[in-house]
Amino acid sequence: MDMTETATAYSMAVATSCTLAVGLSAALRQSQPRISVATYALLSKAVPFAAVAAAGTANVVLMRRKELVDGIEVYDHSGEALGKSTAAGKMAVGQVAVSRVATAFPAVFLPGLVMTQVERWKWVNRNPGAGILINLITITASLMAALPCAVAIYPQQATMNVKSVESGLREKLIEKGVNM
Repeated sequence: MDMTETATAYSMAVATSCTLAVGLSAALRQSQPRISVATYALLSKAVPFAAVAAAGTANVVLMRRKELVDGIEVYDHSGEALGKSTAAGKMAVGQVAVSRVATAFPAVFLPGLVMTQVERWKWVNRNPGAGILINLITITASLMAALPCAVAIYPQQATMNVKSVESGLREKLIEKGVNM
């Protein structure tokens, strides 16, 4: 992937995130008179998550577009490359997108929920630097806990049913005795 493709993917992910954040915030403001204060507070905390999740998903799809179009290498049980599969590429990109959303969930939600409670402490209001420090520690801890869990959702090398791959590759797999 060259620098132009990378810049385009990044720009599109940022545009997706910003558009979603602004749109959801506007929709939430318009619905404010019809929903409770608690519901509004919770939904307003969900807007950044939706924006981050959408940006992460858009970024994965755009950065790994080549895998969706050209496919990824498929191997037999002994590690021998058998060919490329777009079905395997779609599965891989989908799994990465899910893990990005799983990483974002605690890193976006938990700091907001923690800071809502922390801001009630009088000493934090008198010392804004303390609030910033607590927020940074909460974000860091959330990411440190979320990332390994999100990466572990799927195995690093996945298996898929032979029936799910393209017919030419399927025949090659069956020929080699792989018929999962």
